[in-house]
Amino acid sequence: MSESFNSRVFGSVILRSINSNFNADFTNHPRTLPDGVVYSTDKALKYSIKDYLRKNYPDEKYMFVRTYNENLNPRTLEESYEALFGEFPVADKKSKKKDKEEFLRKEILRNLYKCIDIRLFGATFATGANLSVHGVVQINHGVNKFVANDIYTEDILSPFRNPSGEGSDEKERATIGNQTNLHEGHYVFHFSLNPKNSAQDYEIINSLDDNEKLFLAASDITKLKESLNSSVTYLDTSRKVGTENEATL
Repeated sequence: MSESFNSRVFGSVILRSINSNFNADFTNHPRTLPDGVVYSTDKALKYSIKDYLRKNYPDEKYMFVRTYNENLNPRTLEESYEALFGEFPVADKKSKKKDKEEFLRKEILRNLYKCIDIRLFGATFATGANLSVHGVVQINHGVNKFVANDIYTEDILSPFRNPSGEGSDEKERATIGNQTNLHEGHYVFHFSLNPKNSAQDYEIINSLDDNEKLFLAASDITKLKESLNSSVTYLDTSRKVGTENEATL
């Protein structure tokens, strides 16, 4: 059985990005600060970490990842919860309203802490009960520390024509698109790990009438460390190819 993890940790993750677009904005350009410096949100790194964990540790539970129903539509938050844990818990009908709400919150909270992504990063859960879980791992935006922030756009040719193109000539031609990359960048993400962020929650859920005791395990942090070192290189999608884990401090 894994031991609990109780140490405070500070560090940085550095990503090297060559002719790549690790975290695009809604115009498909690399994100930039007002002064033109390229940056990435923490969500992009967290996505890579969760993707790595899911592929390498499929027996773990994951709540805040995209999954699909039988119609191939993304599940709602409620559907995702029920896919993992079944129907929402039901309190005794004879209980007072306040007691019912407290029971529901505690039962849902306990189930949420069975998910490794919530044990690490926390969550806001607004279905069944309004819960906010303070994640033990906090990551800030990654800022490019390379001296230049050279962004370029190149044309790419689609194998398909556009039937709605203006003019008969355009309707007969293949479509031309474009993609935008950062020439070279070195993103630096600072992170902290504080087990005390979730200590009170564990006290609450472990006081329930249940033999199962939950805690932040040393094995959770081992998996986190592994993903911090390798997840971006492992992801390697068509737009993120060229961005790799460079160092972890």
